[in-house]
Order: sequence, then structure tokens, then C-alpha cells
Amino acid sequence: SDGKTFVWTGLRRAQELENFSQPHYEFIHEWKLSQKITLHNTLFYYTGEGFFDYDASFADTSMLRIGYSYGIPAVQNPTNTLVRAYVGNRQWGWLPRFELEHENGNLTLGTELRIHHSTHWGRIQFAEGLPSNFDPDYHFYEYNGEKDIFSVYAHELYRMQEHMTLMADLQFVYNKYGIKNEKYLNNNFTVQYYFVNPRIGVNYNWNDEWNSYLSLAYTSREPRLRNLYAAEDSYFGAVPQFTTNDQGKYDFSSPMRTPEHLFNIELGARFKSETAQLAGNVFWMEFSNELVKTGQLDIFGQPVTINAERTRHLGIELDGAVAVGEAFALTGNISLSRNRHVHFRFIDSGVQLVLDRNPIAGFPDVLGNLRVTYRN
Repeated sequence: SDGKTFVWTGLRRAQELENFSQPHYEFIHEWKLSQKITLHNTLFYYTGEGFFDYDASFADTSMLRIGYSYGIPAVQNPTNTLVRAYVGNRQWGWLPRFELEHENGNLTLGTELRIHHSTHWGRIQFAEGLPSNFDPDYHFYEYNGEKDIFSVYAHELYRMQEHMTLMADLQFVYNKYGIKNEKYLNNNFTVQYYFVNPRIGVNYNWNDEWNSYLSLAYTSREPRLRNLYAAEDSYFGAVPQFTTNDQGKYDFSSPMRTPEHLFNIELGARFKSETAQLAGNVFWMEFSNELVKTGQLDIFGQPVTINAERTRHLGIELDGAVAVGEAFALTGNISLSRNRHVHFRFIDSGVQLVLDRNPIAGFPDVLGNLRVTYRN
């Protein structure tokens, strides 16, 4: 109430570290079927494996799932605990793209297929006061995660007349999230999302230097898996974000975090000459159920996000570059925007907070960059 800001900090232990590796294997292929038809293919396989060790001195035997009910008799809480959180990822996919040059335009048809599976577990890397004969490989949480993506899309650039081009996109998206084989709590579920994302725009070239454009788009995005259930945090209280029935059981067909939907209008113009270029863009983005930051942080300092019923982003973006003589160049950009909650209310510690007309966290109203380049 007095306008002060309080920040709690703690010293990192020397043993707290991160170690991850993610090699990529890709096969990229292009096949010129004819002068006007080209087929592109990308096959990939990614592996990702690693861990981070962090201080868990706050955790007692119940959190670490030690005790008689787990077959690990204990007479005291461990101290100076260091936890290792492991993740192993496997992802593969196929990205084919078919390009066709036709009279007055270009048509692109494509598909995206991604299959992602992961393994997560946590164990006590170090602690004082552990039970005798404690198994150092004991996993006090463990589960498998999955995210599968399939989409098909069409993109058309059509020259309506000499100076006017029509752009049209249509995409169908299927996403699937899942938690499998969760140890102890058995919160296993699969959530599926289906989206249709259209976009249309018109570009007009006034002359060799000036052009302008107008575009309208509607798109959707699903919550992250962590928005549905931060399973790796279950040992200190994280629970699935799903509604419950009269018996207190989770209804995994009814997630509390829902997809966000955006209707976007953009109007812009560009100027380009031998020594300068300038672009300006005005945008109006109307969101429903946008996933926004509440101002709260989880135990690792990451922002907590929930759905805001309605939000609005309005603004103008400018960027440009100009040559100053033969040696210097100036480049820069600036964004002036107004990002506000239209309707946003949520419960915090039993109290309803009303944040209508408040700024949206993470979206500064003014953002800019300026660069000076010298070449000799």
C-alpha cells in the first residue's frame, strides 16, 4: 500500500547446475518435378536429454514420498536436500511442401507432422539424514509426456491485376497432449484440440518505391502442457487444472485452461529506395481467452498463466534503415502499443481480483531499438 516493492532472493548452492544436450538429425530434399512444380521434404529426428539440480531444502518426507507407506521407513526429515530433475525427449517428424506456379499466381500445399514423447523423473541427488539403505535411484515422481501435431495448409498468392496481389491462407491443425504412466498419483489423461486458421490479405504496389497492404486473420493456440498439469511439481502441491465432479475426482475431459483465439487486423505500407527503406504497420488484435501472466510466480520463478476472458492489443510499428554516406548506416524500429484487459477476473487466495482495463503483463507500451553500423 505504500508503493514499495519487496523481492525475496536466495543464494544458489554451488551444486545447483543444468546439463542438457539436444542433437538434431535432418534430411532435406528438393525435387523439381517440372519447371513449375517443386516438391520439398524435410525429415527430422531430435533427441534431448539432460537434468537440472536444484535446492529442495523445503521438502519433507511427505513431499519426497519417503515413509512407511512407500516402503521407506524414516524417522526424520532430510536436510540440505538437492533434487535432480531429469527429462528425456524424443521427437520426429515430416514436413512436406508442394509448390505450384500457375497462371497469375503461386499455390503452396503443405503438411506438418510432429510426434514428441518424453520421460520425466525426479530423485534425491544429495541429502543429509536419509533413511539407512536408501536407494539413490529412487524416483519420487515419474511420468511420460506426449505432444503430437498434425496440420495441413494451403497458401495462395494470386495476382488480381498488374499491381495488386491477393494472399489467402487456410490451415487445419490437430494437437494432442497427454500424460501417461504417472507414478503414485495416476493422473493420466489425453487432451485433443482442433483448429481452423484462415487468413486473407491484399497488397498493392503503387510504384517501384511504395506499396501498402491490408490483412485479416483468425488463429487459435492451445495451452501448454504445463498449463494443464505441471506433473513434475506434483510433489509439492501442483494438481491437474481440470474440473472435478461431486466425488472430487478430476474430469479429464474438462480442462480449466482453454485455447486462446485471436482476430487480427493489420494495415501497413512500405517505402524502399536505393538509400533508405521504411515500413509502418497498424494492428488491432482482439483476443478471447488469451493466456496471460497473473503476476504470480511458481517455485522456480516462472510466471503463472491463466485465461483472460477478453483482451485487446492496439498499436503501431515502425522500422527503417537509411544509408549515411558510404560508410554509415542507421537502422531501427519502434513499437507504440496499448495492451489492456477488457475483462479479466480470477480468484487469488480466496479473493476475486478484478483487472478490467489494467495493462497486460509482459507487453510494454513502448519498445524500440536503434543501431549504427560503420563499414570501412
